[in-house]
Order: sequence, then C-alpha cells, then structure tokens
Amino acid sequence: QAGAGVKGEFENRLKNVIKEIKGSEQPVVTFIDEAHTLIGAGGAARAVIDSLGRAGATVTVINRTTDRALAAAALAGERGRMGSAADIATADVVINATPIGMESNPGIPVETAYFHAGQVVVDLIYHPARTALLDTAAAVGATVLNGLPMLLHQAAIQLELWTGVSAPVDAMRDAIRAKRT
Repeated sequence: QAGAGVKGEFENRLKNVIKEIKGSEQPVVTFIDEAHTLIGAGGAARAVIDSLGRAGATVTVINRTTDRALAAAALAGERGRMGSAADIATADVVINATPIGMESNPGIPVETAYFHAGQVVVDLIYHPARTALLDTAAAVGATVLNGLPMLLHQAAIQLELWTGVSAPVDAMRDAIRAKRT
C-alpha cells in the first residue's frame, strides 16, 4: 500500500513527540483521525500540512492570503482545504504555525472565541514556552502543547540523518531543560 511506510514513520515520530509532552508514563495517542485546523501557510506550516496529509489526516488551512492557504492546503491532497477562523470551533487539533506569539511578535493569530475544552492546541513556537495563544486555549479547558518537543525530535532526526548515529534524545532533552531554567 503506497504511503503506508510514510504514515507509519510519521505516527512513530508523533508518538515520540507526544511521549515527550506527556511523559513516558502516559498513554500514547495519535491524532491522525482527528480534524486539524492549521493557522499559517509558511515553511513550518507546509511541513506539518504535508506530513499530516501523507498520514491521511484531514487538514483545514487558515491564512490571511487566500492563494497561500490554497497552495498549502493542496499539500494534504484531497484531505486538505482552505478554511476560516470559524473552522477552529469544529477542530479537534489546532496548530499555530505563524510567528505571532513569539517575544518579538506578541499577540494571538486568530479570534479566540472558537477555542474550547476538549481541543488540543499546539503552538509551534517554543520561545516563549507559553504563548498568549496557549494561555487563552488552556483557560477554556483545551490541552496545550508548545513547539519544544517538535524541536527536540527534529534535531534528533537531523543528527541521525547526518551522522548515522542514534541521537541521545534524553541528553538532548536534559540540555534543553537546563538551558531553559
């Protein structure tokens, strides 16, 4: 079956990120069968959209530029579409892939009235570790995640690809934690 290897690799990496977020004692879940709404259409957004699309996920893309939203949504194939901020209300997983929320670009990229309990809201920003978007979503009961686990596992994959050596993920995680304290 075409794409099965890609889906399996994506799900394995996603499980690693989720373990990182929740701690190794928590059950591992995947979000492939959930409705995803992604905010942004730049490089990070396109990588997430492409990965989710290859894994078979449904992806709605919100962007201030229609052409960029359509092009990004096309990366998910028939399961991708352009949407609006109102699509956040029906999303199971909301991912911010814009720079809005970084210390140099504070704010929230979308109307926050659509966030609700039961959602998973991911901000790919990792500095600051807690953005206004994550604070707002958490305040209404959403589960929130920042971009540090993604950064960690991207670095691990890069190290393995460049050197052929298994990445010391625990040591890398410890280094990130030490740097942040």
